[in-house]
Order: sequence, then structure tokens, then C-alpha cells
Amino acid sequence: MTSKFSNMNIKDKYKYRFRPEYNSENLLIEIFSGVENQNFFSDLLNSIIEINPKIEEVSELWMNDEFILEVQSDIGNFSLSKDIWDLAFIMSENNQE
Repeated sequence: MTSKFSNMNIKDKYKYRFRPEYNSENLLIEIFSGVENQNFFSDLLNSIIEINPKIEEVSELWMNDEFILEVQSDIGNFSLSKDIWDLAFIMSENNQE
């Protein structure tokens, strides 16, 4: 299988940082550039295909203009949040190590 990223530099397509959640010691991954790309979800899921991600639930929080995907994988569960301001967050309470 050929990666979608094979013909381009992934660092130029998406930018992210590892940081604490607001007012918390829990860590998350904040993706702050490239989220507006229409292929964002498929690119992300393809980039972690080795851990067998499976979307369990999709919630739309209309009051926050946000989508939250609950994902199950071989290494644990996590949430993927994407909002209308083109920010995305990957969070997991059980995988903080």
C-alpha cells in the first residue's frame, strides 16, 4: 500500500504540538495547521493504520461547532475533536504515558 504522504513532505501539510489540556495535567495532541484540508480525516486515519483505528461514535456538538469522533484502536481508545476554526485535538485519558 502506498502512503498518501509519499509524494509530499508531511511537515508541510500538517503542523501539530504535544501539550497539556487547558487547566489540566492531561496531555493532548493539537493539530493547528492543515485541518481545513478536505482529506484531513482520511490522512490522519491512514497515518495510524498500524494501530487499527475504528471509529466507534461520531458526535456533533452544534453549540461548540465541533465534531468528536470516539476511536478504538489496538493501543487504546482516544477522542478526535475537530472544530470550525480548523483546530483538531487528539485526547485520551487512559494513554497518558
